[in-house]
Amino acid sequence: MFAFLYNSRGSITFDRLQRAYTEAGASDCTHRWISPKGDIATIQVNATLLSAQNNTQPQSGESFVLAHGRLDAPEEIRRRLHANPATGDSHLIALAALNAGEAAPDLLPGDFAFAYWTGRSLFIAVDHIGQRSLYYTRTKYGFAVATRLPLLLALPDIPLALNAEGLALLTLGRMGRNKEDTAFAEIKLLPGSYCKWLHTDRETDACRWWNPDIAIRRNYKDPRDYTAELAVLFDNAVRCRLPEEGPAACTLSGGLDSTLVAGFAAPILARNNRMLHAWTSVPHPDLIPEQRPGWDSSDWSHACEMAELHANIQHQAVSPQGVCLLDTLHAVHKKNVTPVRNGANHFWLTEIALRARQAGCSVVLTGMRGNGSISFAGADGVRRIIRQVRWRHLARHVRNMPGNRGRYLLRSLMSACVNEHLLEQFQKARVKKPPPPGFPLVQPVTQAIYQRTSLSWPALTKRVHWADFMARPNTAFAADFLAYADVEIHDPTGDRRLHEYLLNCPPEAFVGDGFERLQARLLGAGKVPESIRWRRSRGEQVPEKAGFFGLYPERYREAWNAVRDLPWTSECINISAVDRALNDFIQGRRDARFLSTTLHRILDVGLFIIHAQNHWNAYFGQIDFFRNRSERADFETRSGGV
Repeated sequence: MFAFLYNSRGSITFDRLQRAYTEAGASDCTHRWISPKGDIATIQVNATLLSAQNNTQPQSGESFVLAHGRLDAPEEIRRRLHANPATGDSHLIALAALNAGEAAPDLLPGDFAFAYWTGRSLFIAVDHIGQRSLYYTRTKYGFAVATRLPLLLALPDIPLALNAEGLALLTLGRMGRNKEDTAFAEIKLLPGSYCKWLHTDRETDACRWWNPDIAIRRNYKDPRDYTAELAVLFDNAVRCRLPEEGPAACTLSGGLDSTLVAGFAAPILARNNRMLHAWTSVPHPDLIPEQRPGWDSSDWSHACEMAELHANIQHQAVSPQGVCLLDTLHAVHKKNVTPVRNGANHFWLTEIALRARQAGCSVVLTGMRGNGSISFAGADGVRRIIRQVRWRHLARHVRNMPGNRGRYLLRSLMSACVNEHLLEQFQKARVKKPPPPGFPLVQPVTQAIYQRTSLSWPALTKRVHWADFMARPNTAFAADFLAYADVEIHDPTGDRRLHEYLLNCPPEAFVGDGFERLQARLLGAGKVPESIRWRRSRGEQVPEKAGFFGLYPERYREAWNAVRDLPWTSECINISAVDRALNDFIQGRRDARFLSTTLHRILDVGLFIIHAQNHWNAYFGQIDFFRNRSERADFETRSGGV
């Protein structure tokens, strides 16, 4: 981690930075530096500080870089920079930034965050999916940057106003008005694939540095030709993310993404007699999961088949039994200073991270980005097959599909005859989501904010939408597992070289034989059980969450009593509706899982506000959710003056 603080008044002292030093574990002078003028301070722990003269203690006025990260191909970067073979990844990132400046991010495949001080301005950048976080803010006399939110908050003069609107939107699953929003009004998260200049005398917008080539460069008749090339790229993506020695860990559901990661990692580790610890989330044994057509309430049986296929996978289940979700939320608030979008998922993710650390693993592999990369569904692929008059390919695909094949074929033929612009407008309207089930639990003003900022998933009919989906912004409303459990989350499905290859493939490469996500299915041959490769159902994540309230009724009532007294709650939340919903769930209601998700988010946000106010002296400014008078007048007219 690292932090950078600039104060034009030159009033930075060691005494004023004591809380930040404690937060970062910066115990000696090798972890911290203050300029002779007292206008710049840095903190670096497991990160690199490198000056233009190759010093770790910059001279006054000298440019320098703070960096940390992991590179996919460090040998290639060492050759390019003529660096010593023993040079570490963070040091290489710093060297690249000093040599290339603004062009450095494009030269660095991997996970990274760096800050480059030129003497007058600071250039900050993160990797293309934002695997490494970088927070920044303006202060009264300058600006500050840090890789962890608690470290930034511990610096002096940081604005601590809470983001009332962003927190209200989070209760309904929306992650802020802008992709940079955090729980603090004036603190921003730099999105993946973006960079930004912080000047001492003016403000500039963040801009995107990753602009991949999205033209179709490959056109193979046989989809397996793409698979052969993808297998090499994906194998490299997994290999370079595994620790050099000792055991590794992974999340393991019964879906394609995590099983592909495990299926490629296990043979690599087995060659050196190394174990792969794998954990699968299973429902609470005392609760009955809610059922949905086409969804499986547990992936345990599928994951067990995967573990049986590879002898070096040590497979274990992770269950919510004996743990209250409120404890997980409190721990995330303490270590990450943020509420989260999906607290129930964070239970098993944080539990896996803790168990991995106990097993001696420093890395947990996941497949979180798979839907946008190796298991892309192939949107617009069938339409292109029809336009290319590939009737045999189409017939084989439709013949093997389940359900009403005639209706599917008719819709596909009609879409192929429609103008692309009209089709895009139609699909945008079709995928626009209705109001979430939790709408009745919030005040009309929160509903109005949600509708005003409502976003729909891109229709993916244009290749640029696919590239955006691949690098969809990392969110500040999630746990940092390096801070939480001292393990790193590595995602091979987010590999940049893999993404850039996929963006040059046509969408029809991902559909065929009656299946979407064809490349992921073909890629799993010999590495993933056939029952998973050709599985049509999907796995639920914590489908029994509505039952959590009945297990710990007094704890949930106590939490809600604390949250309902907050001024923010009366402004944003429908208190009487929450009272009724909480009572229903405690008394045994199990048929409203999505409503229970909103209720958990309300409690999460409220408990976070209490923690932020008590521990960090955070506060709300004047709560006004309207950007101008006309917005407020329009809301009052439509809501009858509520």
